[in-house]
Amino acid sequence: MLGKHILKRLVFSGYVFAALCIAVARAAVYELNDFFRDPVKKEDYYEICQGMFAKSAIPGGVDPSITAKFETIPTGNVAVAFFESADASKLGYTDEEGITYLTCTDLARSMEYCNDTEGGFILPDKDRGTIDAKTFNFTNNETTYTYKVQKTGFYCVTAKKVKNVENDSTFTAIIDWRNPYGELPGSDYPKLPFYGLLSLVYLVIGVVWMSLSIMHWREILPVQNYISGVILFLMIEMAFNWGYWENYNAYGSPSTVLLWIVAVLNAGRNSISFFMLLIVCMGYGVVKPTLGSTMTKCRILAGAHFVFGVIYAAGTMTINPDTSGPLVLLVIFPLALTMTIFHMWTLQSLTQTIQTLEIRRQNVKALMYRRLFRLLLFSYEILALEVVFT
Repeated sequence: MLGKHILKRLVFSGYVFAALCIAVARAAVYELNDFFRDPVKKEDYYEICQGMFAKSAIPGGVDPSITAKFETIPTGNVAVAFFESADASKLGYTDEEGITYLTCTDLARSMEYCNDTEGGFILPDKDRGTIDAKTFNFTNNETTYTYKVQKTGFYCVTAKKVKNVENDSTFTAIIDWRNPYGELPGSDYPKLPFYGLLSLVYLVIGVVWMSLSIMHWREILPVQNYISGVILFLMIEMAFNWGYWENYNAYGSPSTVLLWIVAVLNAGRNSISFFMLLIVCMGYGVVKPTLGSTMTKCRILAGAHFVFGVIYAAGTMTINPDTSGPLVLLVIFPLALTMTIFHMWTLQSLTQTIQTLEIRRQNVKALMYRRLFRLLLFSYEILALEVVFT
């Protein structure tokens, strides 16, 4: 009988560790824009970069490509270059004095560095690597060019006004990054299989937990009912996380509705994880059959943390920290306060529970809680290292 109870406690303590890891790990969700709307300005040319996957990297995928399409046509010529970032140094010509000519200007042509009369980018005669270029003169209504991606890498598109350009002439270009898997930016694609795999893992955990609960329903501790609810919640949250990225990949833009649902579920997950860790450290269901009025206080703290977590999520999506001033503190401070209370209360409760078990000479339970205490300290050390190095 004792061995069965010890096994149940060990399974329980393993889940507490998993809940702690879940509480520390945060899902990062961002609204991204694929288009050539806010490029990096470098001297007199514009550049935008993004990760691209080769077709061979995605089984069953389509042919990847990068398409530049001009919406606002300028006066004069515009040169556009496509290349993997590793080949950026091959673009242009550097003379003996160290002066680099990116495009075939009149001066570069007079010095016989190039012979392009339209002023396009200067390309190497040999070993161009991934570089391709196109010069638009807009005299034949040609406004689109498609570059075929042959290998996985970080690709850039550079545009420069090069010839017969008036000073006030402007242009607007859309860059369509077509990856073999769908519409997601290359930097976000790993999140799609990651959350898909995580959803399956939680589904398996849920099925196993439910099966064990049905088999041992007469012996279930009160705290294990909370655990069942937490597992169900995590299954739903991971499914929505995966659904958000799958929807983004299918339609090419993030769903605002799904983004808000994921943010609210993320706040709920953090609150539930902290709550579970707190009542376990108080000994609920293992040392104490009930926590009395303290349980109500724990629930109020978890509810407050959830509300402040939703406010924080809303603030990060709607408030510009550079212009909002003190409003940022009103978004951050309440969440930081409830989180601090959770951490301090958890450590204090765990210390008291260990002392109580040692006084009662319940060595098996005391050992389990000492291990939990070491896991907590280890997680705080990892969190501190993450803060320092990021």
